[in-house]
Amino acid sequence: MSRLANEQARGALSDHLTERRALLAKLLDGPAEQVAIGHDEHGAPCLQDHPGIHVSFSRSGRWNALACSAASEVGVDIELVRDTGWKPMLEMICKPSEAGELRAAVDRAGTLVPFFRLWTIKEAVLKAAGSGLKGGAKRVGVPLCLMELDSSGKRIALDDRAYRVDVSSSDACVVARALRV
Repeated sequence: MSRLANEQARGALSDHLTERRALLAKLLDGPAEQVAIGHDEHGAPCLQDHPGIHVSFSRSGRWNALACSAASEVGVDIELVRDTGWKPMLEMICKPSEAGELRAAVDRAGTLVPFFRLWTIKEAVLKAAGSGLKGGAKRVGVPLCLMELDSSGKRIALDDRAYRVDVSSSDACVVARALRV
């Protein structure tokens, strides 16, 4: 946290970390100060005293997201819907056909919500896979229906694994969760 130059950003991060620890304490039925959050060899968060429970965290602006599962690996991403230079990013995160579908979806919607649906889904799947975005966003194919509509239970394949994806959005933010199945 000390690396953040902006005092307001440090305060927001501190608040998010406190919220996460408090929620995990409730879920684990113990005191917040005893929730030990660490990182595995790939940098993914883990609960040091609960190796059978998988966790994922995300934050954007004032929004904070937590996903946990005793069943399998899980990933979550939350993003504020905001103006961003998204078009130059497409070459890095999408295959050409997917980029074309996304451009058309954004045009039809008249908002960047489809872009943030695509982004959060890709990041959630890659987090559940254990690599995060460094795992290669192009490798995660997002069907057009998930770019355009909120959905629950759609499956996305990555390598030889399948992930159940849930995505929900408003005009303000988009959140996606991926659970390995």
